[in-house]
Amino acid sequence: MTKKVLLAVAVLLVAVLLAAATDQDYRPQYTKDGQLIFPADYRQWQFVSSGLGMSYSASRPGAPRAPGFSNIFVQPWAYRSFKATGKWPDKTIFILEAYRSGTHASINKQGYFQDSFNGIEAEVKDSEHSPDVWSYYNLGSNPTSAAALPKAACWECHDKNAAVEHSFTQFYPELLDVALQKKTVKEGIYIAPSLNRLRDLIVAQGWGEGERALEEAKRHDGEASILDEASLNALGYQLIAAKRGADAVKVMERAAREHPDSLNALDSLADALVVAGEKERAMEVSQAILRKVEGEHTPFSDALAKASKERMAVLSAAQP
Repeated sequence: MTKKVLLAVAVLLVAVLLAAATDQDYRPQYTKDGQLIFPADYRQWQFVSSGLGMSYSASRPGAPRAPGFSNIFVQPWAYRSFKATGKWPDKTIFILEAYRSGTHASINKQGYFQDSFNGIEAEVKDSEHSPDVWSYYNLGSNPTSAAALPKAACWECHDKNAAVEHSFTQFYPELLDVALQKKTVKEGIYIAPSLNRLRDLIVAQGWGEGERALEEAKRHDGEASILDEASLNALGYQLIAAKRGADAVKVMERAAREHPDSLNALDSLADALVVAGEKERAMEVSQAILRKVEGEHTPFSDALAKASKERMAVLSAAQP
């Protein structure tokens, strides 16, 4: 290489290292009157998670239905510290950016994408700056700096409901696993099992513990996601993949019992019974599905009928 090329490479390397150091070591900065200065390079930080249409209150009749997106970022050094300890170090900054959603544009015909920028909020842990340690800022849609919000605006809600310190880690799947492992979830905060955590629990300790976890979730929140039919159905098939056919049957039985009008739940139960070797019951459930869809001719009912007949044919051929 020529000296000019070497010099250019060296300058570029120094610039990259300085940028990385700045991004990773960033601490909260304030104006002379104590306002938080907006960290303009936050998008080079660690992405934590996104929310879609989240609200802590019931929807209002007649309110717009288009859900909004929120994206959460935190400094890389704070993220690494949390991964190691399950706690947020002092000087941590969370940035929440909000976007309106769009749906019909370009080739997209359903679902949502992030559209118009809506504003920036910040959450800061800084024991030197605030006697309450955590403080909250609405930086708006053209952020430069902002004064801390009144304590009643956000602080009290986070103090009461956040899973780890003042962070809503219950909505950050990867970090929630860390907090559960490190046992840093605040006492009194109930965390319903996710599908993956419940699957791992059942594989490790059996259906009895899984059922107990589901009943506990039902006591705390009858609308917890893990209780819905789609989650139970997915859990059953994950247990089938893990070669836990008997446990899959228990899950599918619960889904069919709690959703008695669901033909999909019956079809999944029949699949689990086949895997578990309960051929007679699998045949009975398949016949029940055929009776229920008799006379119907929708794409869904026709698909269920076809699947049931094929299942019965395989079961009949397997009989001695």
